[in-house]
Amino acid sequence: MNSENVTACSGVRDRAGTTLVEVVVGLFIFGLFVAGMCRLLVLVNESADRARDHYVAVNIAKNRIERARAFDFNQLTSVFTENNVLVDVNGQPAVDTNFRRSTQITPAGTNLVEMVVTVDIRNRKTWAFNGPSEQVRTYIGDLKGPPES
Repeated sequence: MNSENVTACSGVRDRAGTTLVEVVVGLFIFGLFVAGMCRLLVLVNESADRARDHYVAVNIAKNRIERARAFDFNQLTSVFTENNVLVDVNGQPAVDTNFRRSTQITPAGTNLVEMVVTVDIRNRKTWAFNGPSEQVRTYIGDLKGPPES
């Protein structure tokens, strides 16, 4: 009996390729990997958007404070106090934007005021201002002092 007859009789055959089941299983596993990577990319993108929004909000608040420092001390309360003003990324009033700014100025002593700028960030899913906010607080003093009589 030669070796060809033994192989044919024992039911063992040579496999030259893959079966359809193996290909389908391989594609399914690859599809799970690709779906997971897509979800990861979406999460990374959302995280980057949130970080950028917080960075912009802090800059809007800082720019408001720096602008106030250029004004006369006696004008601060009348010019800079505001409540829930919609602003764009440059801090300019706008209609449809992702940021809302409030500025409170309260006396903190003689020739000293506390300025608090709060910038609310619009929730990108609900489009409401119920999400996070950034707050920058500083003190501004009148270095010239009261006018002499």
